Amino acid sequence: MSIAQFLEGANLPGNKIPGIWAVVEKMIGPSQASGPNFSVGYRVRHSDGRDAFMKASDMNLATTGNDLLAQLTALSEMQKFERAILDCCRGNNMDRIVTPLDYGDEMRIHQNIKEPLFWIIFELAECDSRVQINRYAKFDLCWGLNAMHNLATAVKQLHSATVTHNDIRPSNLLVFDELLQKLGDLGSAVSPEFPTFRDGNICLGDPRYAALEILYNSGDDFERSTADFQRRRASDLYLLGSMGYFFVTGNMITPEILSHLLPAHRPHHKGSGWSGDFEGVLPYLRDGYTKALQNLKRELPRTAAGELNVVGQKYFTAISELCEPDPALRGHPQNRLGKNDPYSVEKYISLFDVLRRASLN
Repeated sequence: MSIAQFLEGANLPGNKIPGIWAVVEKMIGPSQASGPNFSVGYRVRHSDGRDAFMKASDMNLATTGNDLLAQLTALSEMQKFERAILDCCRGNNMDRIVTPLDYGDEMRIHQNIKEPLFWIIFELAECDSRVQINRYAKFDLCWGLNAMHNLATAVKQLHSATVTHNDIRPSNLLVFDELLQKLGDLGSAVSPEFPTFRDGNICLGDPRYAALEILYNSGDDFERSTADFQRRRASDLYLLGSMGYFFVTGNMITPEILSHLLPAHRPHHKGSGWSGDFEGVLPYLRDGYTKALQNLKRELPRTAAGELNVVGQKYFTAISELCEPDPALRGHPQNRLGKNDPYSVEKYISLFDVLRRASLN
C-alpha cells in the first residue's frame, strides 16, 4: 500500500521554509488525467498561513517491480533530479515556470512498516488550462493568445537553461489568474547538465500527445548529449503548437492526426501498425496533419467575407509551423537560415504578444 496516498492530516517539516506544512486534503485531478501516477497531489498549509500544492511520492509509486532496492534507488534519483531542475529554474528566475517553495523527505510508519516518503511543494494555482477552457463555451481568442505567449516564454526559459520539458499538455499549464499561466510538472524534464536514470528513454511524457517523431522512433536510444537536447527541443516546439491547437479545438493535435490514418500507418504497437522508418511514414502523417489543420482553420476568427482575419491567419500559420511533422522543418522558417537557432521560440513569443494586443482592439 502506498504511504503517499494517506497523508491527509499529517504534518511535514519545512526545509527551505522553516515551520510545518499541514496536509489539508488530497487534490484529485479531472477524469481525463492519464499516464502513470508517480505522485499524489495535496493541498497543504504552512504554519505561516499560506496554502500550497504538494507532490508526494513513495517506493510503490516509483516502479512496479519487486526489487525494493531498485525501487528506492529509482525514487531517490527521480526526486534528486527534479529538485535539481527546480533549483535551476528558481536560480534562473524563470517566472513562467511554477515556483517550488519547499521539499523534503523522511521515513514514516504506515501499517507498521517504515517507508521513505518524498515531497515537493509548489505555489498553488487556481486551476489548470483544461478547467479554464471549460469555463468558456468556445475558444476565447484573447485568453488563448495570452496563454500561448506565457507558454512560449516558459519554453524559452527552460531551453535557455538546457532543460527540455517533454510533457507539455493541458494539465501541466497552470492558471494563476486571467493573465498569468505557468508551466508546471517537471517530472519528465531532462537536461544534458543533469544525469538521470531516464536519459535513454524515448517517450518521457504522455504518449497520447507526443511529437510524431517520438511515437515513430525506431528504437534509437536518446543520450545526454547536445544533439539529443536539440531533438528534445524540437519535440517541445511540437507540444507548444499542439497546445495552441488545443486552445482552439479542445483537442491536442497528435490524436487528431492519428485519427486520419489507416491502422497500417499508425504507430507500431503489439505487432501491428507501421514498422518502417520515420521517413517512410511521413507522407501519411502529413496528410493527417493537413486534415487536422482544417479543423483548426474552421474554428478561427473570420472577416465579414468569411476569410480568416489577420489574427486568425497568423495564428494558423504559427501553429502549422510548430506542429510540422518533420522536425527538420519545424519552427519559424527564418530560424533555419544561416546560423540561426532552428528551434528558437523568440519569434513566437513576439508574435503571440502582438496578436494578443491586436485581439483587444
